[in-house]
Amino acid sequence: MRSSIAIAALLLSASHAFCQTAQETVAYLLMGYDGSEVTKELGAGKFTYKPEGTNRDTIVLHVKGSTIDADFVTVKLSSISECSYGVDGKVLNLERFKADGTQTLISYHMEFDFSKAVDIKLASEQYPVTQIAGSKMTCSSDDETFCTQAEQGFFFNVGDPARLTKALDYFKQTYCKGSAF
Repeated sequence: MRSSIAIAALLLSASHAFCQTAQETVAYLLMGYDGSEVTKELGAGKFTYKPEGTNRDTIVLHVKGSTIDADFVTVKLSSISECSYGVDGKVLNLERFKADGTQTLISYHMEFDFSKAVDIKLASEQYPVTQIAGSKMTCSSDDETFCTQAEQGFFFNVGDPARLTKALDYFKQTYCKGSAF
């Protein structure tokens, strides 16, 4: 009986990896978010991605450090096409927060086209933001500097760097065949 339960649990956990939706895969590619609360410590801060309440389509990045303890980014992913995804969100205006403690939010909309994506990596261990070679990103925001900064790599990635390439391969083979050139 115990071995049957163990086998069933193993099969369920293995099947979850194979049943991951395109949107869940995109969340992992951009942020390292795999559907559960995940935390990464970096420097003097702790970065936690978590679902917003019971809404699994909306993800919150909470940052806790010596000078900040606030929800820093809120992200809502949506599918535009098999290879394109939208991100609507709000990000804490960090300069204003540091200056006077005011939690002013900057609204933004990004679209990512993965049809020609060929490689994925993190900028560095000290600055682990997602960079996806071959992908295209468009951005609009109510803050004039936000999109310029976002082009350098916006999403802090808490995922396992070794799994990112596998996740991109899975996404391209399963959901987004894209084009060869």
